[in-house]
Amino acid sequence: MKKRSRPARGQSLVEFALILVVLLILLGGMIDMGRVLAVYVRLNDAAQEGAAYAAIRPADTAGIRQRALSQTHSSTASVNVAFLNAPCAGQGVEVKVQDAVPLIFPFTRVFLPGGSVAVRATSVNTVLRPACVASP
Repeated sequence: MKKRSRPARGQSLVEFALILVVLLILLGGMIDMGRVLAVYVRLNDAAQEGAAYAAIRPADTAGIRQRALSQTHSSTASVNVAFLNAPCAGQGVEVKVQDAVPLIFPFTRVFLPGGSVAVRATSVNTVLRPACVASP
């Protein structure tokens, strides 16, 4: 008669422990990257909102910045406004919004050193008014 071998009782626990580490790394990475994507969408909306405001009121750079910052819901975001030529009708205005997203999972910090991810969004719009003054 053949003797049955007993399965190793600790083998399943060791395999689970090894797989759990990989699963935690994947889960933490997905959560952190989801947060980064959410901040990118918010910054993109803020840049578009600032560019839309700049199309109507190009001389109010403080208002453009304030309008964009109010959409970011962040105290660390920064806004840069640049006119492609002159701040008058038919010319372009570029609004750049940037922020840093801190990583919350220590496993993710191993693969992305620095502890945060820089996120930037840019929007370009055409200034609608006032009309450009012709040079004599």
